[in-house]
Amino acid sequence: MARNDSIIQQQLDILRGTNAPAKEKKPIEINADQLALFVGLVALMLPTVLLLFSLSPQFCFYDSISHFYFAPFLGSYFVGCLGFIALFLFAYQGNTRSDKYMSILAGVAAIGVAIFPTSGAGCDYSFTEIARVFTPFNGVDNTTHVVTTDISFMGIQSQTIHMWSARILFGVLAWFCLVSFRRNNGSGVSRNRRAKKDESKYVKTAAKKRRNFVYLICGAGMLFCILWMIMILSEGHATNNQSIFWPETIALYLFGFSWLVKSKVIKFLAD
Repeated sequence: MARNDSIIQQQLDILRGTNAPAKEKKPIEINADQLALFVGLVALMLPTVLLLFSLSPQFCFYDSISHFYFAPFLGSYFVGCLGFIALFLFAYQGNTRSDKYMSILAGVAAIGVAIFPTSGAGCDYSFTEIARVFTPFNGVDNTTHVVTTDISFMGIQSQTIHMWSARILFGVLAWFCLVSFRRNNGSGVSRNRRAKKDESKYVKTAAKKRRNFVYLICGAGMLFCILWMIMILSEGHATNNQSIFWPETIALYLFGFSWLVKSKVIKFLAD
């Protein structure tokens, strides 16, 4: 009898909500659109913040974004932004297996750019102005202001790893714009099952066509910036009139804007 009373009391408690079973908390889910938004915003903010700070008399205008690695405070910001971008590139799945693998490759390249410093003329350094004190320096040439490092990995100089990582990173980001984002999958595309031989098998919305045009411009612009940087570097490293800061900045803006479009935050370009 006492057992039946206990069961009845438990049922009454459940009905009153006093002894309701606890609901399991669902993990926070981040979808691909949110990832694209975060990556795009960070890519846009990286050169913007560095440029604004370079206008301050406490900093100078560096010949490349990579040289901000050696700047106090801004070097941490530079490394942090690239690490943030790499993290979300690792998490990005895309719509196909190639999207996933290429995103991982871009993430590895972003880490390479962040942790392996560049070398060459960048600014008028003094040892008190150089951050990353854990980096072993050969010294600073007072004439050319060249910062050299002794860092190597498996016999490869840090500068070499940095340059190839940057080329791979920008190259993969251009591939996303020119190939991945313009594929006939995802939102804005439906299959036309009644299409004739001379007709397209896919029907694209007006917004999808606009997005594809934007991706084409962004991807082509990034390829142009890559060639621009290669031409400058092949002539010997930059002067203020031949700084690779500007092609790097333009490429990052194009990269960031294309991922904002991918995130569907721009309603005019979203389905």
